Formats: sequence, C-alpha cells, structure tokens
Amino acid sequence: MMGRARPHRAARRGVRLAPPRPRPTSLRAARRLGTLGAAVLLAAASGCANRVTSALLERDLRNAEYQVDWAYPQWIRLEDGFFWKRLTPRSPRELRVAMIGQAPGDLDGDAALDAAVLLAATPERTDYWYYYLAAVLNQQGRPRNVATLPLGQHLEIRDLLVRDRRILVWVRSHAPGEPPEPFRTEERWIFVLAGHELVREE
Repeated sequence: MMGRARPHRAARRGVRLAPPRPRPTSLRAARRLGTLGAAVLLAAASGCANRVTSALLERDLRNAEYQVDWAYPQWIRLEDGFFWKRLTPRSPRELRVAMIGQAPGDLDGDAALDAAVLLAATPERTDYWYYYLAAVLNQQGRPRNVATLPLGQHLEIRDLLVRDRRILVWVRSHAPGEPPEPFRTEERWIFVLAGHELVREE
C-alpha cells in the first residue's frame, strides 16, 4: 500500500513541499540572497571562492531532462518544473513528475556549482508520491542529470543541502512496525556522487 503525500508545513531549514504542482523552493539563505548569492557563500566557505563558476539557474533546472522510473526510455523533460504523460496511449495511468526543491553546490570536485534536485513522481491519478534525489552537474552552464536515486515513500523531506561534495537530506519517516503517518522518526541522510551513481553514506 502506497503512502499518501500531503502538503507539509514550512520546514525548519527552508525546504517546503506541496505536490502535485509545487512552487519553486530553495534554502532559507537562497531566499534572502538569491540562489547565486547563496552558492557563492557556500563556495567561499569551502575555500574556493576564487574559482567559483556561475550556479545553475533555477529556471534551467525546472526545464531540464531527468531520469525517472516508469518513463520510457526513462528520460523526461520538465516544463516549468512539471511533467505529465500517459504511460501508454491507451493506458488510464498517468506519469506525473514535479520538481519540489533544489540546492546548489559542487558535487564532483571541479569547482563548478552543480545542484541536487528533489523530484516527486506518481504513476497514478492520485496524490500518492514517490520521492527521488537527482544529481545535476553544471556543464558549461547547462544542467545534466547524471544520477537519480529513489528515496522512497512515506517521507516528509524537511531540508536539502550540498556541503563538501555531499548531499544532505533531512527527512521525517516512520520506523519499522510503525504506521506510515504520522511521521515520528527524524533522520539525516548523506549521499555522494560516485561516477553515475548516488551512494548513501552510512
């Protein structure tokens, strides 16, 4: 049985999710300074401010190609952060994908400001959502999704941050044996980009 996604209250660290057609979101600092300003401060903190390249623009991320389950051949292109298509011409099932958050940062150590992107997807005409983490590299100012990892269901994603080439995701979920909702367990998940895969650090 799939979990039912619901609009969430504003997260304590800045990411707000509200599928199926979320508003553009970013970190609290990015809202105050702008996405590029937050990215520059992040790079300066890591000691590479003199080598900073332009951050990926949010409008480009909201119109980029992403690899997602259920799509054939697994690639879809968002339009203003959203995608909709029938799985097959005669199928009643619909694939919907929404971009629900993003955070800038260097993922591969080349000093370019890449991005971690959160996606919500569902193959049904309902509000049951699966969550995905996408690693998007900055290739001369253009976004390229090089890895996408399913995060699962029954989640409330509270925040997203890129720091020291690691992607940090704060989530609320449920422990084994607990009902899917309300969420009682809070965790911080850490992921690193290894080639064309996102790997979770234990």
